[in-house]
Amino acid sequence: MRDLKQEQKKLQQRYRLHLNRIKKHHRLYDKELALLFGWNVDQADLVRKLRSGDAEIHTCDIITLSHNLIQEYKDTSLLQEMVPEGYIGFTAHGNKTNGCVSDEINNITMYSGQILQEGLKDRPDVSYIVDMAEKIANETATIKKEVS
Repeated sequence: MRDLKQEQKKLQQRYRLHLNRIKKHHRLYDKELALLFGWNVDQADLVRKLRSGDAEIHTCDIITLSHNLIQEYKDTSLLQEMVPEGYIGFTAHGNKTNGCVSDEINNITMYSGQILQEGLKDRPDVSYIVDMAEKIANETATIKKEVS
């Protein structure tokens, strides 16, 4: 039987480790972390309590933190940690739009062909296929950005 209190304790510990890692890696003050959580600067004391384990970290706050880390620092490490095991998660950022959706469609077709060609080889290069798939995702994001 699952022990929910024990699972919650482990989750809080993981959140604290991530929070401290992010603070150290980006050399952030608690005030800056508060802004990344979507809070006001005057809630830096709450961030300090979160990091020390004196306050509970809510999952919705971690999602907001991950979103803002991607936007501000292009840091997807927290997002990748939240992806369930056995799945792949990555972000796709639309490149600069040129107003011509047909160019992106042509690129997607070209990258798809390169994936198919690589897949037919005796020993396909998986990293090359992943790179092409990421390029397709970026082109798709660009189309969405142009259409919006």
